[in-house]
Order: sequence, then C-alpha cells, then structure tokens
Amino acid sequence: MVAAVTILALVGCRLRAAVAPSNYASGGRWQGVSEPWLTPAPAERKIFLLTDTGGNGHYMSLSSVAIYNARHGGACGGCGVFKTSDGGFTWRRVKPRGAWCQVALTGPHEIWLLENPHPLHKPAILWHSVDNGKIWRQELPGKLYYWFGIGDMYARGPVIWAVNDQPGGVSYYSRDDGKTWRTTNFGRLFGRAWCIAVPGEPTHGGGYVVYVLGLSGNQPQLVKSLDGGKTWKSVPLPPHSSPKVATHSMFFITGRKGWIGCTGGKVLFTRNGGRTWQQRNLPTKETVQALWFDQLGRGFAAVINSDSGAAVYQTFNGGKKWNGVLAGHKQINAFCYISGNLWAVGATGGSGQDIVAILKPGTLDSTPAGVEGNP
Repeated sequence: MVAAVTILALVGCRLRAAVAPSNYASGGRWQGVSEPWLTPAPAERKIFLLTDTGGNGHYMSLSSVAIYNARHGGACGGCGVFKTSDGGFTWRRVKPRGAWCQVALTGPHEIWLLENPHPLHKPAILWHSVDNGKIWRQELPGKLYYWFGIGDMYARGPVIWAVNDQPGGVSYYSRDDGKTWRTTNFGRLFGRAWCIAVPGEPTHGGGYVVYVLGLSGNQPQLVKSLDGGKTWKSVPLPPHSSPKVATHSMFFITGRKGWIGCTGGKVLFTRNGGRTWQQRNLPTKETVQALWFDQLGRGFAAVINSDSGAAVYQTFNGGKKWNGVLAGHKQINAFCYISGNLWAVGATGGSGQDIVAILKPGTLDSTPAGVEGNP
C-alpha cells in the first residue's frame, strides 16, 4: 500500500519546509493530539494539517500516497485515484472508484498505478500515464496476480518494481522506466511476496539494495538483494515466538537500517542489514499499519485504530520512545516523504471520508527535551 547517490537521493534525506497556501497557514487547521514526553507535560504539539481529496460518499478511504516534489503528488484507494499540484491541499480525480491499491510518481505528470480487480485470482493491472492521468497504458498484461489482495509496487526515477503475490510466481522490475522488464523469483527463497523496500543505497558493481518481505510456508520471510534484484539471500527474522509480522509494514531508510511493523504494537529494528534485530514497543496493542523514518531515527508509525485512540505515533529515537500525535476516529494507511515533505493518507472512522494529513513544517527539526535522538 508504499524513495544517497542516484536512487537514495529520490527518497530524500534533506529536511525542507513545505509552503502551505495562505488559507491554511492559520486558523487552527494543524491538528493532532500528543501524549506527554515529560512531567510536567510540554504544550500540546499540533503537527498535522488534515484535509481530504474532496470526494464524497460512503467508504471513502485512501490506501497509498506518492510525492514527486513539494507540489505534485498522487493518492489512491477504493474511492478513486487523485492528483494534486499544490502540495496536497487540493485534489482532482483522475480515475473513478475501483480496486486501486498502489500509486507512484516518477515525474510531475507521470503516474504508475496498481489495480487489483475483484474477484480475487483475476490478473492485477499495472497502469502507466505520462500526461497527468489523461491517457493510461497497461503494462505487464496478464502477468501479475494478487491472490489475497496483497502485493506491492515501487517506482522512483527509472526503477520500477511490481511484486507478485501469486504463489510460486515471478515478480518484475525495470531499470529504464518500464521500457524493458526483467523477472525474478527471489532465488526461490519464499513462495509469496508481500511488500518491497528499496532504500536505493548503491553497492559495488552499480547495483543497489532491495528488501522484499514475503511468506515461506506459513512463516514470514525477508530476502535481500545487493545487486538490484539479480541475486538474493535470506535475512533471518527473530524466532517464531516473536509478534506476527504485518504484511505491508516495512521501511528501510538505508541498506542497513530498517524497521518492520508487527502485531501487538511491536516494531522490529535492525541497524546492520538484518544480522540482528531489536524489538521496539509502541504504547498500544494494535497492529502496525505503516511506517516512515529518516536516517536520524525520527519517524512515525500508524496503527489499526480500532478503539478511537491514537492513530499515529511519533518517535525521535528510532522507536525507543513514542508519543501519540493523531487521535480520534481516524485510520492512516500509508506515508510518503520527499525532500522535507511528509504526507499520510487514510480515512475517518465515522463518516468514511478520506484523509490527507500533511506534516507541519519544522516538526522534525527539534527533538523534545530529554529525548535522545540516536536510534
């Protein structure tokens, strides 16, 4: 659902304040509820601007968000596919309601879109538009299957990945913006692929680091490539007694430093490419739905918000400590960050209206007193 040199630069390591239109610059539109880090508690920090795509009707929910730069972005979900050219404050619909599960932008007007038609077991469709969604071309026709609604896509610059959920099936990747495609079965290290993380860190020989999370038998399996998908090796996860790994909640900011969300409000963290793992605990028992971090360990975790408690938690030290920053009848399903701009998307629990949450400029620039910033 969900990008130091070459590709990593596209993920963004530099923090730059987003500029909001004047009508959003004041008036109390920055929303969120924080839990105290210290006693006495600091003043409440409101760090998200909450808006929406302008759609209406029941079951308005967004599952994926993509940013190309400070102005251009896209979002999709069952309620449709939307495009913005003003930093996420207003949106226009480019596709109607449908089984849209992933969106990515490789240019201000170039969109990649993954559709998972119903009923299940029908071929998924990878769509590509270079004119802001006016004309769409189907890629890899009849080759992608998402049997249980689980699958993933990645697109940054010329690198495109379509991860195939079909048991025993192959996945596809391109290094030339989809002009040609290569296949991989991940070294037959697992039967089904769930989600992909491409920190983009370059390696010797001109490759880059890729992680894919999937299923081997009935156990989660993580695999890693150091050459951009040519060869793969298994990355051991903690013992099976650990919390169950979530299917779509994985984030690697570098080739060595990454996080995987789990059930029970748990997050697995590695600083050495998966050789060892530490467990980080959120102040909730809900399943982790989405993650985002920077190299300094500042980040956010969204959880399945079944009790109207905190929907999003913030950390300044890689998950050692967390505080709730968005609460109420809200569900956040995905984050995206580029060059200082972080957006999140989801829906409200009551009306079913979709949500676009835009991080307030400067939020990541100061760590609360008494909180160490080392992950």
